[in-house]
Amino acid sequence: MSRIYELLHKSGNLPDLLNPAVLGAETRKMVPRVVLGRRGTASGGTDLTVLIGILQRQWRVLTVCPVGVAVVALFATLLMKSVYEPEAHLDVDPPGYEQFSLEPQAVSSDTEYLQTQVQNLQSAALALAVIRKLRLAPDSVDGTAKPGQSISGEDGQRLSPGESAALREFQSRLKVEHDPGSRVISVAVGDHDPVRAARITNALALLFVDRMSDARHEAIVQSVNWLSGQLKDIRKQMDDSNRSLVTFQRVNGIADVDEGKSTFGELLADLNKQRTQTAADRIQLEALLNKVHDGDPDALPQVHESSLIQQLTQKLAEVRADLAQSRAIYGLNHPNVKRLENQREELQAQLNKQKQGILDQLKTAYAAARAREQLMSHEVTDTTRQLSLVAQYNALKREARANTDLYNALYSKVQEAAISAASKSSNIRIVDPARVLDRPTRPRRLLNLFLGLAAGLVLGIVTAFVFEGLDSSVRTPEDIHECDAKLPVSVVPVIEVTGNNGLRSLPNPLNGNRLTEGYQPLLLSRPESAEAEAVRGLRTSLMLSRLNQPRQVLLIASSLPGEGKTTVAVNLAVALAQQAPTCVVDCDRRNSVISSIFERVSERGLGEVLAGTVALPQAVFDTHVPRLCVLPCGRAAEGAYDLVGRAAMKETLQALRERFTFIIVDSPPILPYADGRVLSTIVDGVVFVGRPHLTTREAMKRSLELLSQVHSAPILEVVLNAAESDAADYQYYRYGYKSYKS
Repeated sequence: MSRIYELLHKSGNLPDLLNPAVLGAETRKMVPRVVLGRRGTASGGTDLTVLIGILQRQWRVLTVCPVGVAVVALFATLLMKSVYEPEAHLDVDPPGYEQFSLEPQAVSSDTEYLQTQVQNLQSAALALAVIRKLRLAPDSVDGTAKPGQSISGEDGQRLSPGESAALREFQSRLKVEHDPGSRVISVAVGDHDPVRAARITNALALLFVDRMSDARHEAIVQSVNWLSGQLKDIRKQMDDSNRSLVTFQRVNGIADVDEGKSTFGELLADLNKQRTQTAADRIQLEALLNKVHDGDPDALPQVHESSLIQQLTQKLAEVRADLAQSRAIYGLNHPNVKRLENQREELQAQLNKQKQGILDQLKTAYAAARAREQLMSHEVTDTTRQLSLVAQYNALKREARANTDLYNALYSKVQEAAISAASKSSNIRIVDPARVLDRPTRPRRLLNLFLGLAAGLVLGIVTAFVFEGLDSSVRTPEDIHECDAKLPVSVVPVIEVTGNNGLRSLPNPLNGNRLTEGYQPLLLSRPESAEAEAVRGLRTSLMLSRLNQPRQVLLIASSLPGEGKTTVAVNLAVALAQQAPTCVVDCDRRNSVISSIFERVSERGLGEVLAGTVALPQAVFDTHVPRLCVLPCGRAAEGAYDLVGRAAMKETLQALRERFTFIIVDSPPILPYADGRVLSTIVDGVVFVGRPHLTTREAMKRSLELLSQVHSAPILEVVLNAAESDAADYQYYRYGYKSYKS
């Protein structure tokens, strides 16, 4: 779009285009603006983009840290001596898995037992035994310690200085590991000599197996001796209990019928059963006799159930009937009546006799049942007394059996212990002895280098984020919006000076500062570069910022020195000069370099004009850039520059307004000097310049506060000069520049 401006300028139609009356709303929308929107609308991106941007800005840290750490790791690795760590593998079964064992078999996942053996392998007693066996210490004694012997020695033995040093070194080089998924324990002892390392490792494994086997053998021998002494006492107890059982059985006549039963037990059960039946019979008979009142047996059921009594009763009834009839017919003294009365008396006597017989029979049965019940009670009492003897017999029997079982169990254990002690079987064996290694175990140079690079990369990333967090400078438009969200922001990439345009520092004859030789504004030296496109975009933004109230005098300000304020002022002036007459006013008397940039050193300038010693037309000089003039700072006395707050400066600017369309004022920094604050009140607008990693947010906020306090002209644009490569507009400019070049 800036090239369109150039073509329109050459054709002479640009003034009409820039006229607010001619420039319509749709046309203004087509004009590109470098101003970024509010925070996060233009340069915002994903979190990954932000992280990549941080890493790109801190590329030096990301390069130095990995390389430095890797070099240190490699150097340290080269200084290390080679260490060989051959491994020996021990298969440790839980107790009870030996060929002959006194202990029950344990489960295969006995983790506590395996961890105990790992600790035993790392014990100082075992290490000292290896040191003494292989004479690893120059002053070590010969032989090895017994399984229960203390290394410091309860007998007064102490470690020599050489043994103490060798013990510490041995423990530092010892490595014992247990695989949780198996019962295998690996042990390794490092040494600089591969043969010696294998010999020490194998000696440690063999000595551990021997010590564990000897300890187990000694424990078995002690158990056998103790069990043998106990076996004699238990056998005597067993004989006594069996003898007492036989004697008691013979004296009392008790014989076993079955397990848990005896003759007295069966007899008592039978007697109880009979006594119960007898008591039931006696109670039944007693109940029948209780029904008889005054010796009358008619209430007994046996009387009513007797067939003979029923026949006699029937005949008696018939006789009584005939007797009653005969009396009625013949009278009381008739022979037939007498005969029937005798027959009645005889039948009644027989009936009474039968009833009395049944009653007597019940009384006899009741007496017999009662006597039998008493007899059963006596028998049960006697049998119960004898059953207590059976209980004593069972107690003796259980005691005899317990003593017999205990004796048999101990006797079996003694036999097994004797066999186990003779076999010397062990639950620990060496499955893979240590071998002589052909290459060192450590240091692993490639791994150390890789780990150094990885650690350096992590350190670099952490350091980069720390530096990023500590960096309070403005780097992106969002940082500027934190100072004031309403400020429009333009992004200008890093202005690279290459080729014949390289800068060479020369002394400035005006103020002794350094100036540049052979410098040309980038719009002249590289008009198609991305930086030139950014400056033209800044020009367009300033032109279109207020169409109804054109900004003629623009103050280029910054917070601190070195933020590129003069560079932006010169290049913006060149860009504006391509559209209309433009003048650059150098008000930075402490670092006046604008006249030298255009290859002219002038001793007359703004200071002389304000002092009244030189006329304004004589101080302004033309440059090789068409329609661009410069009003240098000059060499007036220091007091003359205080006139910037008086009417003389306003009159000078008014005279420049009548001659030029655009006036660019290069001011001193805002924070250290008051000149820029005073100038900001007599211009039409302020262009504030900031630079990443130099302008801090605090400095920019303070500068904006100072300008607000003096009621300065409005800030038209904030220029993020020398923007970093991750800024969005920076990519846009680079894309356009590459497309043009291609």
